[in-house]
Amino acid sequence: MVEVLAVVPGSRQHNYQVLLDERKCDCGYFQAFHLLCRHVLAACSQGRIDWRGFVHPVYRMKLVFNIYRSEFRSIGHEDDWPFYDGLCIRPNPRMIRVKKGRPVSSRIRKKMDDVEHTREKKCGLCRHTGHTRKTCTAIDGGGASSSRR
Repeated sequence: MVEVLAVVPGSRQHNYQVLLDERKCDCGYFQAFHLLCRHVLAACSQGRIDWRGFVHPVYRMKLVFNIYRSEFRSIGHEDDWPFYDGLCIRPNPRMIRVKKGRPVSSRIRKKMDDVEHTREKKCGLCRHTGHTRKTCTAIDGGGASSSRR
């Protein structure tokens, strides 16, 4: 049985009791996730014990490779699937997000955000309202390339 009190420097210094033979630490991380916490690593370092012996087999590469060694069956083409006569599941259209374009603002508008009456836009060439520079017919029959004064 190895019992080591590990003090790990940090914002709060506490003593954590680490029982390596029982695979327990007072922080609870070692037991809950089967991962080495910093207290266990500090205890292994103090006791000159190899920490690799405390790694749970689930996290070892050998087990991961054994899992993927078996073959996966392919699903096959959709035309070969059996007909499904069950419940039809449809997505809720209110939960579907629009991904393209500018996102809609969710800001709550106040009185000060209201825009007062704006002036009508004028043509940049003839300064008349009702049309734009591209559709202006007053100068050179439209699409004029004259410079502004």
